[in-house]
Amino acid sequence: MYNFTVPSTLKAWIDHVAIAGQTFSYTAEGPRGLLSGKAYLVLSSGGIYSQGPFAANDHLSTYLEAIFGFLGIEKIEIVRAEGIAYGAEQDQAAMASAAEKIEAIAAAA
Repeated sequence: MYNFTVPSTLKAWIDHVAIAGQTFSYTAEGPRGLLSGKAYLVLSSGGIYSQGPFAANDHLSTYLEAIFGFLGIEKIEIVRAEGIAYGAEQDQAAMASAAEKIEAIAAAA
């Protein structure tokens, strides 16, 4: 998470991928995503934004869910490593928790 949202390089990639007629189309009923499948998002942040008093500042996961949904990918699983700026102990705990979730996802595949 960079300043509550996506890094500029990721935004640039999204702008190159979201192309009318290729990854989404306009229909009489509105836009329709042309992609399908599932997305796995691995997100990290210095603070904790998935819950609590700063949850309203999470424009990272909400934006990514919106853009992937717009493109047609509605099955999204999020892995978070949060609070990594709160010190070494929290950093290690957050990374270990994220690694466990990733391993569980891989084992289920």
